[in-house]
Amino acid sequence: MALSKFDTGGGFVPLGGLASGAVALTANAVSKARASSRRRGKMLVGHVRYPWLVCVGFRERTGLLGMESLRLGLVNPAPEGFKALFINLGLPKNLSARELAKTVAQRAATYQLADAENAIPENRPRLETLTNAPLLPSQSDKVSCYWFHDVPPALMAAYQHVQ
Repeated sequence: MALSKFDTGGGFVPLGGLASGAVALTANAVSKARASSRRRGKMLVGHVRYPWLVCVGFRERTGLLGMESLRLGLVNPAPEGFKALFINLGLPKNLSARELAKTVAQRAATYQLADAENAIPENRPRLETLTNAPLLPSQSDKVSCYWFHDVPPALMAAYQHVQ
C-alpha cells in the first residue's frame, strides 16, 4: 500500500460563536497548508501479510462520483490480544475491485494452505475452495467478501458494513 496524503492537518474545532468559528477556520487552513508542504515528495508505504487476512472484500462503483474499493479485513496478533481491523483502498478507474479481490483471495488462500506451521485444520476445506474462487456478485448495500476463517457474526457484519 502507498499513501501520498498521509498527513492531512486540520482538526481544529470551534468552541462556539462566530469569532471562534473564524479562528478555527483559519487555523485549519494553515494546518492543512503546512501538512501539504510536509508530505510533498514523500510517500507512506506499508504491507499486509497474507497470514493476517481474515477476509478480502470489494465494493464496486456506485453513482457517477463513486469509486471502486478493496477492503482487507485482518487480524493483527498483539501482546494484549488480537486486534481486528480493516483497510479500505480506493482504486483507480481502470482497475476492477471484483477481479482484484478474487486474485488477492486466491493468492492468500494458496499461501495460507502452504503455511503448515500456522495452518488451522478446520479452515483447510475453505482455503482449498478459495484457491479457485469464483467471482462474487456485487452487493449495493454491503461489501462482498471472501472469508478465510469462521468468524463471529458480529465481526462479519462489521467487515461488510459500508463506510
